[in-house]
Amino acid sequence: MSNVNYNVLLIEDEEYKCNHMKQALTNNAIKNIVHKETAVDALQYLADENPKPDLIILDMQFPMRYGDGPSTRCGLFVLEELNRLEYNIPVIMCSFGCYDIPKHITDVIGYILFDYGRDFTDTIAAYLEKLEEMKDAGM
Repeated sequence: MSNVNYNVLLIEDEEYKCNHMKQALTNNAIKNIVHKETAVDALQYLADENPKPDLIILDMQFPMRYGDGPSTRCGLFVLEELNRLEYNIPVIMCSFGCYDIPKHITDVIGYILFDYGRDFTDTIAAYLEKLEEMKDAGM
C-alpha cells in the first residue's frame, strides 16, 4: 500500500468499539480520523465538509441524535442518505450483527462483524488496499 493518508469518518456511538476501530486505523498509518456518534451529526459533517472523507466506517446501530437511544435503523438511514445525496464515498459497515443492504446502495465495499476480542488491523489493511485499487481504477 502506498503512503496515501486517507481521511476517514468513523460513525460509532460506543466508546470501546470506536477506540478499537481507531487503533486499527492508526495501525495502518491513518491519522485523519473524524468521529461522530449520531446520524444527524455525521450527515451534518458531510454536508459541511469539503473535501469529503475518502472512507466511512459505519456502525449500523446508533442514535439518530444526542439523547436518543441506539436505533437498528440508523445505519441503513445513513446509507440511504449517502445514496440520495450521491456522495459516492466508500463505506465499511461495522456491527455485531448482519444487515441486508438494498441493492441500489452501491457504496458499501465491506463489512466487519465486530468481535470484542479481535484485532482488526489486517481487516482494515485489506479494505484500504481495496480502496486504493478502486481509486487507481478511477472509481
